[in-house]
This record gives sequence, C-alpha cells and structure tokens, in this order.
Amino acid sequence: MPLAKRMGLSIADHMKKIYFLRHGHTPLTGTYVGSTDCGLSAQGVEQIQAVAASPALQEATRIIASPMLRCVQTVAELTGKYQVSYHPLLKEIDFGFWEGLTFDQVYTKYQQEFDLWCSSPATFSFPGGESVADFRARMKQIIPLLNTCADERIMVVAHGGVICHLLCILLGLPLDNYTLLKLDVGHYASVDLYETGAVLTGFNKSISG
Repeated sequence: MPLAKRMGLSIADHMKKIYFLRHGHTPLTGTYVGSTDCGLSAQGVEQIQAVAASPALQEATRIIASPMLRCVQTVAELTGKYQVSYHPLLKEIDFGFWEGLTFDQVYTKYQQEFDLWCSSPATFSFPGGESVADFRARMKQIIPLLNTCADERIMVVAHGGVICHLLCILLGLPLDNYTLLKLDVGHYASVDLYETGAVLTGFNKSISG
C-alpha cells in the first residue's frame, strides 16, 4: 500500500474498510431535504438494486444506517448478508424552513441567510432548523462507533451531508471542506481506516464505477 506508507501507516496496522453509501433518489432529490422523512422514488429503488450487486459492498458484514425512511428503504434493497443497526446520530441536518425548497427558491427568499451560511458555516443555524455546530458535534460522536465496531467491513447508509462530513473528519480535513465533496444519490465512497489514520480508496462509485 504505497500511499499508506507515504502517510506513515504500517502494514502491521489493523485496517478496517468502511463503505459510505448514500441513499437512492427520492421524489425530493434536487431540493434541500434533511428532516423531511420521504421514501425512495422508483428511480431510487432501481439505483440501489443495481449498486447492491457491487462486490465491494457485499464484502461488508455490518450496516450502520440512518433511521430516516429513505435510508431504511435503501437498506431493504441491499442483497448481502448484513447485521443491521440504525442510529439517530446519522440523520441528516434539519434545514428548517428550507426543507423541500430548491436552491433558487432558497436564494430568492433567504439570500442574506444563504450568504451567511457560505461565509461562516461553522456558526450558522438554518432558519427554523438545526445549527451547523450541533450537527457537526453529532458527526464527531459517530467516529467512536465506527472505531469500536468489531466488524472489519462496515457499510454506513446515510445522507450526503452526513457522509461528506464524516469523510472530512476521518481524513483530517477541515470540516468546511465538505462542500468540495459531492456524493451522488445511490453512489458510495470507501475508506481504509487504520489505527494511525485513514485513506480514501474510492469516491462516487456505483456498480459500474
């Protein structure tokens, strides 16, 4: 593992593989959806049925998932042999009054707040929703759960914002960099997690990629 060696990781280090699967397409994909508990669309079901055949995902022995309906339905379409548990910490951020709105709608009605989110995300609170600080505190609580899980091949089924924040934490990137990562619905990322660090081994992958 040449990259791991450059990072100071040893072959002797215990390694855990984590797959981060974003739920499939929903009828509200393309809008801000966090606390809204919508299910998968027909397109989303087809996406997950396709990605479920990925040999990489079928290596996993445990699924840790968000309890939101779109993630529960995603798990139901996976075909491997997994032990499944659901954790409220993995819920997407609550966008408050922005729930169900498109970017254009948000920027038209909440331009000042949107600009504040972009300029000072760490201190921003969504109008009528969750603060970014509280959300990020939740994300940091998930890391010990992943570290202490006995399984060596884990799949996390969750939401775009959740996954991109977790990747930043594991890779040691500033959390504001999560906006530089775009994981499509029905796609997954993978990380090799060592005792001394983490390596991103795949991103925005599907059954064909």
